[in-house]
Amino acid sequence: MMSDKSQKSITELNQYIKQLKNMNPVKAKEIATSHINLAFSITQSMRNLDYIHVYSVEGACVVGDTKEVPRILEAKMVKMYNKMKIL
Repeated sequence: MMSDKSQKSITELNQYIKQLKNMNPVKAKEIATSHINLAFSITQSMRNLDYIHVYSVEGACVVGDTKEVPRILEAKMVKMYNKMKIL
């Protein structure tokens, strides 16, 4: 059985598709292409090992498991990672 959130998302997607169908075809194609390209870019960046590593460090900070965080951040600084990404 689908959750209410999933059902709402599907309903919202159907409404969005109906709006696209009522738009100028050229404009609708541009919007759809932009959404597809954005989704692809996000998916590619999420597969990056560095992203996965940073995400796990952020998760550790959120749940309060910060024992390893200083060591990980120091290792990234030694490897000259972008300071803004480290922060």
